[in-house]
Amino acid sequence: MEISIPPLFTTLRVNETEQVDSVIKELEAKLKILYSANGYSEAPVIFQHSQLKSTIVIPTLYQDIMHSYPPVIVDHGCGMAVLRGADVFVPGILCMPTGVQVGDKVSVCADIGGSCLRGMTRYEGQMLFVGNGVMLKSRNDIFKGNNITKGSGIRMECPIFLSLCLNDVLPSKIFAQNLPSIIVGHVLNPQEGDIVLDMCAAPGGKTSHIVSLLRGRGRLVAVDRSSSKVEKIKQNAAKL
Repeated sequence: MEISIPPLFTTLRVNETEQVDSVIKELEAKLKILYSANGYSEAPVIFQHSQLKSTIVIPTLYQDIMHSYPPVIVDHGCGMAVLRGADVFVPGILCMPTGVQVGDKVSVCADIGGSCLRGMTRYEGQMLFVGNGVMLKSRNDIFKGNNITKGSGIRMECPIFLSLCLNDVLPSKIFAQNLPSIIVGHVLNPQEGDIVLDMCAAPGGKTSHIVSLLRGRGRLVAVDRSSSKVEKIKQNAAKL
């Protein structure tokens, strides 16, 4: 599966009760602070989508970075997450050299061959370099006595594609959502008095969008197959 190039942009859906121009200005200020705090000289230029007026587009920035440090191999899913702006979480770490300690700089590579085994010290299979970071856990913490199985394992300081996580940025005003998912609500175009059934509603992005488009003039029933998924819908609905 090809993971070497992430989406060229991130899309954010603006809460229908907010003024998009105002949210853009507020978001620009937040991004400047966020990118500066992460050591970057500039933030991407964000803009309103030309057709979907309640959608903000953030371009993904490319950085020319060298594979300079001891390699740490992560699984395919973790590699994709790093390309989208995430740090490396402990469960995604498969292979790292002996002697790597907390605070050491490492080069993170994704196992795209699918043959790297957890706990290996060296891997020569097919892999993809996704950036450089700093270890937050030692090899012993992850693979041996302590066997830590959750939390951040590597803080990504220099990912090759710069797309910072925005989970806690203006949570009541914007929602990170893929463009096709945003389009769904506009294609449905719910009208006054409509009753909408969302049978696979988690995590709640499309559900909350449809609710905002109804503007209190219709009804939406959202369901999913587990209580944890339903709880996630409730959490996102409460934000938006």
